[in-house]
Amino acid sequence: MTAGYITFLGLTAWRHPTPKRDTPPVAADVGLSAGSRHGEARAIEALVTNIQSLVERHGEAQKALDMASALINDNQLGSAAARLEALLASGMRFNPIRIQLARIYLLQKRFDESARLLMDVLATQPDTDAARLLLARVLLEAHHWKPALTVTKWILAKDPYNSEAHDLAACAYIGMKQPGWAIPHLRKLVTLLRDDPDVSGRLAEAYMMLEEYDEAVAILSDLLQENSRDASLYYRLAVCLLHTGQEQRAAEVLARASERFGRSFVASWIHSREFAAVRDHPLFRKLVEEPAGNNPPRP
Repeated sequence: MTAGYITFLGLTAWRHPTPKRDTPPVAADVGLSAGSRHGEARAIEALVTNIQSLVERHGEAQKALDMASALINDNQLGSAAARLEALLASGMRFNPIRIQLARIYLLQKRFDESARLLMDVLATQPDTDAARLLLARVLLEAHHWKPALTVTKWILAKDPYNSEAHDLAACAYIGMKQPGWAIPHLRKLVTLLRDDPDVSGRLAEAYMMLEEYDEAVAILSDLLQENSRDASLYYRLAVCLLHTGQEQRAAEVLARASERFGRSFVASWIHSREFAAVRDHPLFRKLVEEPAGNNPPRP
């Protein structure tokens, strides 16, 4: 009944429109417009106030982060963590605070707490590279190899040339006892970090784990030419040469090492299990039996 009545009124108004007045009723419109402008002004004032508050809180957070960094440098991890924890508890939940606190927790080996903070960051800002990399490192330090690997793949999908992600991925595969999968990442690192001999050394170790000793020999030989003061290079190269049946070359490498580091030092290597099969070989027995005093280490 009511709907029908309303329809009837509408039709009546259409058939018999109200005559136009010479002067439009502007008074009501002016009042409404003024109210609208007043509401808009209040909204803008509130926005300005909120922005000013945000700027102030951001400045306060930055000061706290700077202070936390100074405390970390002074090895005062507990004090640094307490400052940032207080900020989070007060409702200042900026992601830089979470990330810095997660770094502190990592240094304190509080891995679960660190991971939770970083997951909070990534839940709101999943493209934050610093949080992704730190989460991968936290998981790696906690020996959570597979989750760490998942995060590194996530990073590399976006940035295939991220050296830190390749490093973490290689570490995860080594931790999972899968050195074969680590090698592509280590080879990429060698390309990206040409001036870092440690990366080449890690690649050689991965080949040794796979018992691909020829590959390791080639790498270690090059490294030894560039850095003859690294005793571990002599040792690893000699071991790899023995595994490839090159006893003469292995003995020559140890002889060079004894000239540089002293015969007694190298003799301790020969007594290790890696040299058990050749310990009685004349070439190696000579290095053990001659008095250490006849061959002092070379500076």
